[in-house]
Amino acid sequence: MATRSILNRYIFKELLSFFIISLLTFTIIMLMGRMMKLADLFLNKGLSIFDIVRLITYILIPFFVYIVPMSLLLTILLSLGRLSSDGEIIAMKSSGISLYQLAIPIGLFASLAFFLTLILTLYAYPWGFKNLRNLAFEIAKNQLEVGIQERVFSDDFEGMVIYVDKVSVKGGMMRGLFITDKRDPLISTTIVAKEGYISSDPKSMLISLRLFDGYFHRAGKDFQSYQIGNFSTYDINLDLKTALSEVKREKSDYREMGLLSLKEAIINTLQDNPKINALKVEYYKKFTIPSACFILVLIGVPLGIRKMRGGKSYGFVISIIILFSYYFLLITTESLGKNGKTSPFLIMWMPNILMGILGVYLFIKANQESPPFFLTWFNQCSNTLSPLSRKTFQKFINLFKK
Repeated sequence: MATRSILNRYIFKELLSFFIISLLTFTIIMLMGRMMKLADLFLNKGLSIFDIVRLITYILIPFFVYIVPMSLLLTILLSLGRLSSDGEIIAMKSSGISLYQLAIPIGLFASLAFFLTLILTLYAYPWGFKNLRNLAFEIAKNQLEVGIQERVFSDDFEGMVIYVDKVSVKGGMMRGLFITDKRDPLISTTIVAKEGYISSDPKSMLISLRLFDGYFHRAGKDFQSYQIGNFSTYDINLDLKTALSEVKREKSDYREMGLLSLKEAIINTLQDNPKINALKVEYYKKFTIPSACFILVLIGVPLGIRKMRGGKSYGFVISIIILFSYYFLLITTESLGKNGKTSPFLIMWMPNILMGILGVYLFIKANQESPPFFLTWFNQCSNTLSPLSRKTFQKFINLFKK
């Protein structure tokens, strides 16, 4: 009993160290695609370090719902791969420790990852999206108020150029405005106004420019049509060209709703309303993604204990293939569920069911010490293609030398 307790602690510590490394790796990968946009906000848009940290926090928290299961799978493959390559798995089996006993500390670790992902999904996920949208709106509003300068043509707005003669220090009132609006590719509009100011509506997430006492010229494509008119009041919705343009200005996003809010919305929505399928999909997704932690363990343990060529690179490649397959199924079923062609409950659990069947099959094969058919096929293909690849590469090198 004492031996098993020591073994469980040893495996748990091994998993924890690899989990921290995997978590940092996937976090950096997720941030890499947004570093240029964040740098642009800091260097060119004048955002403070505090705002950048807030942005990174609000962006990462929703992503951690997916990062934690991904890190769990990579952790299992790397840690068990290390134990297998060092012969420790063979030593454990020789001591009478079965694969099912080995899975006890891994199952405990997966349970902790499950509860962590569940908390993130139920509370942190909607909180992060909501705060990200609010911060995006706040930053965009501040940039508009500060960015418009006197007697400077500003093109920081999507499809528009704005020129202001004078900007008052108090109140933000602008005088002598000249605007060209080419957001519609078929119509070009030129607007001249005596006065104007920026207004914002946090509820609808809209920033608009309200103009007073002016006139406009509107020309169609190739000047086939032309209009001219006067106005006393004219409102223009503004789209700021920043890294936060991906945050849509919509009233309510299902991702920002908690579990109780989604349940209440489902009850209050008519069954024939197209929105009810999207609500149900988002509701069931809050449970299917955390449950994937156990499914990934079923797949990761049998693959991790197999001693194969490639070491850590093998574990990383296998984890990417499995994760890509799972999230591809998740995205596909989510789209089908929102279309209403199938039951949202059944379709959202389908990726876990399919991957779970694969995991049980791999687990049984690993306990019987029998390789699954696709690994045998993979090894045969790699053995066949490796000499051919080397010959092709050598021919290329010789041709390059000539």
